Amino acid sequence: MATNVIASSILTEFEEPLLDPLSISDDADLFERLLRDPALIDEGAVFWADGRILSGSDPARRTVIGWHRGGGPLVVGVTTDRATDAMLVEALRIAAEGPVTPSGVWVRALEDFWGAADPALAARVRERWGLPSGGERSPEAWADRAWGQPPAEGRVAIGLVAGAVPEGLRRAVGWLAEAGAELAAWEVRRVDGAVRAVRVAGRWNRSTARPMPAEEDGRRRAIYVRHTGAVTGELLARIEALAQAAGSRITWSGEDWVRIDGPGGSIRAFPSPAGVDLQLVGADEGTRVGLSYRHGVSLADAAPEGAAPGVHLRLTSLDALDAAVERLIGEWLGRSREANGGTGRPAGKPGGPAERLSSPDAPGRGLRGR
Repeated sequence: MATNVIASSILTEFEEPLLDPLSISDDADLFERLLRDPALIDEGAVFWADGRILSGSDPARRTVIGWHRGGGPLVVGVTTDRATDAMLVEALRIAAEGPVTPSGVWVRALEDFWGAADPALAARVRERWGLPSGGERSPEAWADRAWGQPPAEGRVAIGLVAGAVPEGLRRAVGWLAEAGAELAAWEVRRVDGAVRAVRVAGRWNRSTARPMPAEEDGRRRAIYVRHTGAVTGELLARIEALAQAAGSRITWSGEDWVRIDGPGGSIRAFPSPAGVDLQLVGADEGTRVGLSYRHGVSLADAAPEGAAPGVHLRLTSLDALDAAVERLIGEWLGRSREANGGTGRPAGKPGGPAERLSSPDAPGRGLRGR
């Protein structure tokens, strides 16, 4: 079947060890990674809680439940070990009882899970998403912070995320997906120094449900009107032009932030009177180091003071958006290094790459953005 042909081609491309134990130590670590970075498997996903909190669930089979921006609940089995038939059966069972809107038993599940969860985990998740105190217990709060719009109705999508998915299970997932089920399986791997989830079977058939054009344009105008006359407006215009040149989709979410989805990566831009903060969605430490080396741009490992959680770069002047930063943005959104004028070496510029990397307070750019 076509699904299995695609899966086989993906598998032959990567032959590295599956899970790096220094990066993902156990199922709980992988579960938290999905809570904080659902784009690991799908840009439209948001995960809310451990599905084992649901009545009648199997405590030996960890699942994560959430919602998709395109509409409908998500049920995903999670393990750093090999996926099993029992994992798939448990996810299918939970999905059969899932709602078409986030209400009733799933709302109570969020309240029960976060009421009993480790306070440190709850704090990390709130910080990651910018949720208010107690916001982790509300589907509406999650959807507002992730998409800027309420969760939409839709059919359930089911998944497996594992260190390995045996061939027989891949075939089963592929058959069910070909028959019309919203079902997919991913293997978590170490690719180019970063943790990636590689889809090996099945698929989810849903869009990211963007707002209607008039609503989208209204949000865009609101951001620009708010920052008229400030350097922020011009920075946003230049970033928008770069994103469009890279073939990206831009979503204007009210006046608070802008999401840019490119062919190969996503960026969140947070405008303020002082400038624009950029977050490279899903960039781990190894990826940030590689980008910094190639382009000579210092990327923060912690958000600058007063910035949204996860911000990697602060731009406070037009000069800060120089050729090196433009190349970095282009590469992250999915353009090749050659298309961006890159050579695989740090960007050349007066002062040299070493000086620029050790001087993050270059005019208008850096961790503090002075």
